[in-house]
Amino acid sequence: MEILQQDGRPTDPEEVGSAADITVPGPGGDLVVRVYKPLGQAGDPVPVVMWVHGGGWILFTNDDYDAFCRALVTRTGAIVVSPEYRKAPEHVFPAAHEDVLATYRWLRTNATGLGGDPSRIAIGGEGVGANMAAATCGQLKQAGEPLPVAQVLVCPLTTTAQYGASMRDAADARPLNRPLLSWMMMHAFRGVTDSLKDPRVDLLPLSAQGLAGLPPTLIVTTDRDVLQSQGDEWCARLEAAGVRATSVRYGAVMHDFFGLAAVLDKAAQAQEEVALHLRQAFGEASAAHAVDGGPMRKPKVIG
Repeated sequence: MEILQQDGRPTDPEEVGSAADITVPGPGGDLVVRVYKPLGQAGDPVPVVMWVHGGGWILFTNDDYDAFCRALVTRTGAIVVSPEYRKAPEHVFPAAHEDVLATYRWLRTNATGLGGDPSRIAIGGEGVGANMAAATCGQLKQAGEPLPVAQVLVCPLTTTAQYGASMRDAADARPLNRPLLSWMMMHAFRGVTDSLKDPRVDLLPLSAQGLAGLPPTLIVTTDRDVLQSQGDEWCARLEAAGVRATSVRYGAVMHDFFGLAAVLDKAAQAQEEVALHLRQAFGEASAAHAVDGGPMRKPKVIG
């Protein structure tokens, strides 16, 4: 807080129309879901973003991601819905995945009652939240249900394997590193090795046929993250399956950088990149950020 004040940056939460917790039916009982609405919402329904927070299936709550969800409302004009899924070790896999899928299905049915447009729902998440967002899209596709219009995957976990060069190069990174990732896996899956290969969490082995038709995808990675190689490979496999996918890599920042827009310029850039992707998908880009409906933007690296 003192650093923000010294730099002349705002310290109050970004203003939105409303932010309230509601309960929705879930597979393990009622789920708490936080709903953020934009200022001045009236008249026509607005788009909706379902955002799934990270934390290794163990840590964090919606309170920890409040600042980003508020920023997302402001930057997109959308309603943002964030489920408080069940956490390990009390609730191991697949509890959290089931909660996220149930929340999305509830949202499809009830978006209108929130003032949202059920035909313009996007999904996204960070870390394991990105894993659950991607898994939700895959399960919806397999079930023949309507898909989100876009997905956003920030520093995603896409396989339970110790995958790629980044697992070595960022093995001692902070806050997420190989030992912490292994500890989270141990508690989230409680040593049940079969669960580690479940296609809802181990996404990389999915076939091109299983990926074809998934929604336009933005993947955000960093070069000091053990999960970077997974994110890059997931983007490549989506593209190979014909999915409109693009990636943006941010240099010299760590796994959890994305929520630090108040103090980190690259985080603010990344949040705007996410908002632009969503505005493109919603067809409501402002004149200053006008985009056509054509191919996704080229991958880029921001040093």
